[in-house]
Amino acid sequence: MKKIGHKSYVLDTNIILSDASAIELIGENNLIVLTETILEEIDKYKKGNEEKNYQAREFARLIADAELISKTGNYLLVEYNDIKILLLENRSTDSVNDNKIIETVHEFKDLLLNLTDEIIFISNDINFRTKCLLRGFEVQPLLVYKEDQEIFFEQEFENVDEILPNKEYFKLDELNPWTSNKVSDYTTLLKITDNTRRQFLFYREDRDTVKRINDDYPTVFEIKPKNLGQKIFFESIINPKNDIVVVDAKAGSGKTAIALIAALYLIKKGKFNKITYIRRTIISGDSFDEIGFLPGSQDEKLRGYLHPLRDNIEMLIKNRNKKKKKWTADEIADAIQNFENEFNIEYQYEGHLRGRNLDSIIILDEAQNDSIANIKTILSRVREGSKVIIIGSTRQIDHPYLNKYNNALTFMKKQCNTYDPIRIQGWKMDKVERGKIVDWVESLDI
Repeated sequence: MKKIGHKSYVLDTNIILSDASAIELIGENNLIVLTETILEEIDKYKKGNEEKNYQAREFARLIADAELISKTGNYLLVEYNDIKILLLENRSTDSVNDNKIIETVHEFKDLLLNLTDEIIFISNDINFRTKCLLRGFEVQPLLVYKEDQEIFFEQEFENVDEILPNKEYFKLDELNPWTSNKVSDYTTLLKITDNTRRQFLFYREDRDTVKRINDDYPTVFEIKPKNLGQKIFFESIINPKNDIVVVDAKAGSGKTAIALIAALYLIKKGKFNKITYIRRTIISGDSFDEIGFLPGSQDEKLRGYLHPLRDNIEMLIKNRNKKKKKWTADEIADAIQNFENEFNIEYQYEGHLRGRNLDSIIILDEAQNDSIANIKTILSRVREGSKVIIIGSTRQIDHPYLNKYNNALTFMKKQCNTYDPIRIQGWKMDKVERGKIVDWVESLDI
């Protein structure tokens, strides 16, 4: 057979279960290679309502729609949307699937190098990548969504010759004497120092307008934003022009608390009537989401995963009832339930979202542990007129097959400062409010 591509990309199962469309994203002018073991593993995931089950079925449909190009006793070459896919029969009897995949590719190495110039394994599993390296193969994670440009969140300018007018709103072209028309589309925070040495801070109101940041923030249950990052986050949420707000925040920075009080503020103002909280239910350090195996109702299953929001609700309740000094566990549980009923707060499990609708205010927590395909599924459930708050930390990825490039939070950060047809605003929160231990941990370069 003649050369049919530049590279042979051998995909691990986790790539397909994360996003079956990855085949099309990396297959242009290359050859996709899948072993029989991978096909068997994917086949086991076709039943179920989890995202990985959906992706397994999507992949099965993709293969079913592919056109057969050539066939031998131990491999098939098929084509789907101009993407060529080579399916290899197992050539290993090893009991470990990772080893089967690697050894099978090794047996077909000469064929692959006749068809392409090099062989590269693609996996988001560190152990699998290590095994590939030990056997002399080149390997890499899926970095399709790696940033190819710096994303600005803030810019700073100084002008010693001009005095900035003391007003709340500015059109960007009004600020040209201070910014020289160099405000990036990705800028959320603008800092300007004029010749009086005063520094003015501006939050981006929309494409062409910025709003001055000050301390005139509403108090919700005696809580209001403490620092600049929290102020911008709060401002972004209550801004009626923003449809989606995305925040990448350090642990202990108050992202869940600010998301909650801003949502409650909008409900109290009559702008929305419900809060839906969705949190990725992966257990830290665990391989899979195992909520389906837990006993009890959905609410009982989710209870252990809802502490971030309910801890903040408890704080608001105690602020609301400062005269009451002691609370029993039952009293707190009842008060939280009453609070949730009063403000129409509900909780959803991601695995049950397909086919359902989401509306009003939706808070998606721990987005760094979601796949890009999954965030697309969630957002496809959102009704017109709703507001989505997406929060997480790219420093705390617990999912074994995701990294800082291919997770939902990074993907959504790249969509920030979109204005048409919807408005997506993004920000980062670096100041830790929880305490000095958390601040120290977050400062570690690990």
